[in-house]
Amino acid sequence: MKKMKPKPGSRRTHALPTSGLKVLSHVKRIHLKRLKLPFFVPLTAAVDVCSAMCKEYIATHGADAMTPERKEPLTNEIVRALLALGADGTQIGVRVVSMDTPGWASLFALFHVLAQTGFRKAEVAMPAGESWTRDRISFANVVWRIGGKIVSSPTIEQLNALTSGDYCLLRPPPSKSDPLSLHWGPNTIYLRFDATAPINAARALAHLEKVRRVPADRRRQTPLFVAFSGGPWLHRPLTDIFKQMLQLCSVEPGMICKYSMHSWRIYLACALLAAGASHATIQQLLRWRSEDALKIYARINDATYAGALAAASQASISSIRTTTLTEMMDRCGLVDGQQHAAFHDAWMQHAASATVNAADAKKLPAHDADALVAELRACRSELTALAADKDDDDEE
Repeated sequence: MKKMKPKPGSRRTHALPTSGLKVLSHVKRIHLKRLKLPFFVPLTAAVDVCSAMCKEYIATHGADAMTPERKEPLTNEIVRALLALGADGTQIGVRVVSMDTPGWASLFALFHVLAQTGFRKAEVAMPAGESWTRDRISFANVVWRIGGKIVSSPTIEQLNALTSGDYCLLRPPPSKSDPLSLHWGPNTIYLRFDATAPINAARALAHLEKVRRVPADRRRQTPLFVAFSGGPWLHRPLTDIFKQMLQLCSVEPGMICKYSMHSWRIYLACALLAAGASHATIQQLLRWRSEDALKIYARINDATYAGALAAASQASISSIRTTTLTEMMDRCGLVDGQQHAAFHDAWMQHAASATVNAADAKKLPAHDADALVAELRACRSELTALAADKDDDDEE
């Protein structure tokens, strides 16, 4: 543990005790799965030691020392500012935007797609040193529904004539949660075309189609998003230009490190939650196999959180547990030999002692005290008679 260091950019000065346990878990998995060993020493003792080390770690470094560090979601304001940079002539780093070139058309189409699909970085870009293969996202993942008809390779004329009733049908590529594309691969992503919306993946992909002009027989072999070099986007260059663009969007320098390419995915989850989407819908649109990730990334907005608390402060609480009810009845004692009558009598005494203001008094019906008592006794007698009849019926 003393030799382990926290990951680069972390606020921590020491590695977490759980990191050591993860190393042991990896060792166990390698021995069992790769080396095919029939048995491995249980990690029960290591888990107990790790638990004690975690408590010591918190006592040494503070109560928040083990709080997970997660990236922040982009906001609608930041997303729109990023996409607004896609205007010819904009200086981004050492390059100038030209939307008629494959690199820039791909980059902004990629950002529009991330904003409306929540794809992970690994689904749209590659690690350095890997070769592009056909299991990655290509033009074959894009199909169009134009005028109600499916078009796999649209013409320029068809793309220019797109309306709000047309869709881009995007097939998700293999991912961390679906490496064989068996679970989410068949679930089409429906991107509706809009000519004016600030965020619209279908419009950006239509522009990319017109710029790239990929022949129908080459769509499966052609990466959907390419960098300025003409090859697929790699993780590091994509992250670098994303950070450069954040600087142009007036994001505070100290906050830029809080965002990553994963912030697009978190943004969509939070935006859907804020828009009132159900957890099941968010899980479906973000392609999560379980609700665990949803609970982490679909975060409640500050206004919604504060509004819920404000509403709670005005709520009327009237529920009472049966155990408390029994204790109250015991404290009331007996009236006419009946415990429930004693409880009822106590509440009547409490009501009689309450004060009524003049305005409310005018709304109350006029009752003579003697008449009210007589009515209550009559009701009690009637209830007693009904109870006696019920007992007779039960005996029969």
